[in-house]
Amino acid sequence: MQNASRTNWKFDGYLTRATVAWDCTEGAFGQANGKLRRIPFATVDQQVSSETQVHKGGLTALVAHPEGGYVSGGEDGRIMRIPAEGEPVEWAKHPHQWIEVMAAFPDGRIAYALGKQVILFDASGTETARLGPHDSTVMDIAVHGDKLVACHYNGATLWALDGSAEPRKLVWKGSHLAVAINPEGTIVATSTQEGDVHGWRLDEKREMRMSGYQSKVKSLAFSADGQWLCTSGADVMVAWPFDGPGPEGRAPLELVEIRNVMVTRVAAHPISHFVACGFEDGTLAMVDLKTQAGGKVQVTKRGPVTCLAWARNGNHLIAGADDGRAIVFSVPGPQA
Repeated sequence: MQNASRTNWKFDGYLTRATVAWDCTEGAFGQANGKLRRIPFATVDQQVSSETQVHKGGLTALVAHPEGGYVSGGEDGRIMRIPAEGEPVEWAKHPHQWIEVMAAFPDGRIAYALGKQVILFDASGTETARLGPHDSTVMDIAVHGDKLVACHYNGATLWALDGSAEPRKLVWKGSHLAVAINPEGTIVATSTQEGDVHGWRLDEKREMRMSGYQSKVKSLAFSADGQWLCTSGADVMVAWPFDGPGPEGRAPLELVEIRNVMVTRVAAHPISHFVACGFEDGTLAMVDLKTQAGGKVQVTKRGPVTCLAWARNGNHLIAGADDGRAIVFSVPGPQA
């Protein structure tokens, strides 16, 4: 991330979610007070931002919509379409339920978890399907092509949304908290309540267990080339090797240590071999997985980094913390 420019921000409360517009022109943060904060990258040096009140209570789920703007979920049970211009529009309402898990497909479909189900909308906000019920509350979802995987108690369920296959259960006892799919769509990884990571090779029908964490792993990300699975849950950023035979019998990389301070969030660069991670003490680190070189900056000194997001073109990284402080990194030109 050489030649990156950086701006620091302070908003009025906990930053719960971060994403970058599909066209990479602005970053957006959700807040615990229900607001959406937008930072246009073209004027980032001028400290220009906007706010929109979207939810009553916290804004707890947020994705960029491929046709512009965003879709959010909140503690008020509402699914809101926030267009690039104009006022937010309610797509759905689920009283007395929090919406915390959401994903967007490149064609504009939106998926979100509601209890034991996953609900699918088309790009215009029309409900098209309900997947489930799953074995328990869906804790996280990930999408790849026409695949959707939902993690829950006793494993995960893989759905082929094109109808080419029956739902496939990936079974491992315990409560599963987070899920990721590698860029090729051939490996599913989940983290568990017991403080480890479990993986399934879908084509070979093999699975693996990765353990040794100091705390629960709540954030997972495959590198852009699929050769590393980066995780939170330790006082280093742990990166498991998935090149060749994979992690079986091999030690992970342990990068950017802050002794006795846990990594809270990880986010892999979408094109290159960088990965960003946030720590409980407000530190943000970026590391090159090839050279293992990295650097650190302080988002805040008052609490953990709570959200991270890269732009799809890799030219921007945004990070937010629980005291409302944030950082925007910008790098001109393509990052290959």
